[in-house]
Amino acid sequence: MSRLHRVIFFAIATTVVAFGQGYFPHVTWGGGWQMGVRVVNLDSATTAAATLSFYDNSGNPLPVPINGTIVAGVYNFTIPPSGAAALSLPADGTSVEGWARLDTNGGSGAGLVMFTYNTTGKPDFSATIPFIPDGSGCIIPLPASTPQYAVPFDNSSGNATAIAFANTDSSNASPTVELYDESGTLIASAQVSLTAKGHSSFMLTDKFPAAAGNRGTIIVQTDIKKVGVLALLVLPNGTITTLLPLGQ
Repeated sequence: MSRLHRVIFFAIATTVVAFGQGYFPHVTWGGGWQMGVRVVNLDSATTAAATLSFYDNSGNPLPVPINGTIVAGVYNFTIPPSGAAALSLPADGTSVEGWARLDTNGGSGAGLVMFTYNTTGKPDFSATIPFIPDGSGCIIPLPASTPQYAVPFDNSSGNATAIAFANTDSSNASPTVELYDESGTLIASAQVSLTAKGHSSFMLTDKFPAAAGNRGTIIVQTDIKKVGVLALLVLPNGTITTLLPLGQ
């Protein structure tokens, strides 16, 4: 969403990628944002074959200009033993958003993603966009009777919270999102519709006006093995903090 881009992704974001397969729940480039991907092969004897697949909000393959060449949503590359690959997506052109997955075969793939926005006379703000390994849904486990995420939010004192969803499955998904204030009172609830392989991102107050001036917890009830969630907190001075989801 354009407003999310204006507020959130004036940023540099770095993420260490776990070995094997997984995804980034939000990626963006263009409109002033430059995206870089660095992938390394920690295996000293075996070449790693890597694939980056990009999807738009509707779940369609997303054409991407990587290292000056436009590819049709899928970029294949190899990394020599103990080697590395550097991929770059430009800041010029119309802003684009979606999500991406990384698959590696052979070797031991790891890496990071970086978003950069340069503003003359101002420092670059930074945040982390976590890589989510397949089947885990999140980084920090939280036992629960129902598959769900718990994410803190803070829209008090000029702060702003944004949230992004990525549906990694080949069928549609409609996670239920509930907002609770600090007293544990339910203040808002709605479903977010995601097409197969789709993506959605928005400022929390755009969909949940009751979040304005409040802080508390976002509960997302969904199949966390298929739908990824990421939230970001923006302070009044522009500092960005990643709000990592807790999940089953």
